[in-house]
This record gives sequence, structure tokens and C-alpha cells, in this order.
Amino acid sequence: MPFFYREIDGADVDPLIRARARDVLEYCRKALGLAAVEIQWVWPASKEDYGFAQALMTVERAVAGLARDYREIKSVFCREEKEFSGQHTLWGSFGNKVQVRADIPLREVLMTVAHELHHYHYSQIYRPPRTAEESTAWERDAETFAKKTISFFEKSDQVSP
Repeated sequence: MPFFYREIDGADVDPLIRARARDVLEYCRKALGLAAVEIQWVWPASKEDYGFAQALMTVERAVAGLARDYREIKSVFCREEKEFSGQHTLWGSFGNKVQVRADIPLREVLMTVAHELHHYHYSQIYRPPRTAEESTAWERDAETFAKKTISFFEKSDQVSP
């Protein structure tokens, strides 16, 4: 079943969640040797919102031409596979971002940030996985890294509100 979501501004995210997620982001960036990566917060959306956003983008492209920079548009997207907690992006106007749902619990947000940053790291040094075994290995490695990261933050009491 498709999962529809929209980008939201960080100011619309609980300040505690936003601050702790930023701490995990910085910790992971240093641990993995990553350049600038940012969090793009997302929120579930309806299929109707998605359809409306697609129609608006079509009209805007027709009026403004294809030269316009669309990075600033907060739009609605669809992920065909399934619902998600987050995903990393490297392509097109989306830039180097980790998209994270703002409506999930703090611990899951922090796990998602670490997990997706590990995928981001792998995607910079390896080709995308092509087999189920490779995908499983990527997921296992990302999950292990996320658990170690959260363990570090739990010891410093930064996971519980």
C-alpha cells in the first residue's frame, strides 16, 4: 500500500525531538566521516493531498519553466513500497538529506537518523545493493550501527524525554 507524506519545517517538530535528533546526526556524521547532511522532517499525508500537490507542481512547471529551483517547495510525495520511519536521499533537488517522520516516538526518531545515515554512508562508498543478500547485509549493518549509537546516547540519558 502506498505511503503518502509531506515535508514540514523543522520548526513544526517538537523541540526536544529536533534537538536530540540533531545531536545524533552530528555524532553519526563524525563517526562515519560524512560531509554536510541534514534532516528533512516529514509527516504522513493523504492521497488527496498528494494528487493536489502533483497538479500544482505541473501548473508551476508550465508557468515558470523547467529552470526553476524546486528545492524550496514543500511538497507531498508518495512512496510506493510501504510506510517508513525515514529514508536517505542523494538524488536531484532533494540533496543530501535524511528524511525522518516527525510523528514517531523519540527513540524511533533517533534510531532512524542513525540507521539512515549509515545507509547514506554506504551509498557514498558502495554501489547500491543488487541482490536480496546485499540488501539484507546493508540493513543488518545499518541496524547494528543504529543500536550502538542509541546505546551511547542512552548511557548519557539523551534518549528518554
